[in-house]
Amino acid sequence: ALARSGRTGADVAYVEAHGTGTRLGDPVEAGALRQALGVDEPERCALSSLKSQIGHLGAAAGAVGLIRAVLAVHHGRIPPTRDFRAFNPEIGPDPAPFHVPTRALPWPEGRERVAAVSSFGIGGTNAHVIVEAADPSTDPHPREAAGSEVVPLVVLSGVTEAQLAADAERVAAHLTLQPDSYARTLRHLQAGRPQGPLRAAAVCRDAAG
Repeated sequence: ALARSGRTGADVAYVEAHGTGTRLGDPVEAGALRQALGVDEPERCALSSLKSQIGHLGAAAGAVGLIRAVLAVHHGRIPPTRDFRAFNPEIGPDPAPFHVPTRALPWPEGRERVAAVSSFGIGGTNAHVIVEAADPSTDPHPREAAGSEVVPLVVLSGVTEAQLAADAERVAAHLTLQPDSYARTLRHLQAGRPQGPLRAAAVCRDAAG
């Protein structure tokens, strides 16, 4: 996951761990994370688990862990682990690079908001993803940015002629209510959704047609 994200272990400030709190499982996970991150600086990375607050949700555990990590990078707050007192002795005398926050902490100053999420399935399917905050300098609405261009082509799609007509009505109603969203709507119609076998297109300079 690190290699695919273009990040290094030093970038990760927080890991949302699988963290079942078991005598054997936690040391194995901590050791794997140490090896993957390749960092030994003390307290470089916060280790936390939502299971300490709401328990193990089974098949949904990975999903809620991902949601927690996304919210953490969005708000710039590292969530705590409830009732933590000490590391499992099987992890070893030196827990570096990890520390376990017992209260919510602000994101480390000067660090990019990059987090990792681990989820291990009972059947042996394991997942690990990297989550990071969007660049604050990135304009979420490129059409409004200076010099940005978009092809003014309204693309409609459907499986039947009735669906194609209904698609046209939905798009027209949306643009009537939100004409300022025209550029974003064009991008969605052109490349942001599956296309049916029947299509129609029209060149329109703006939302009014």
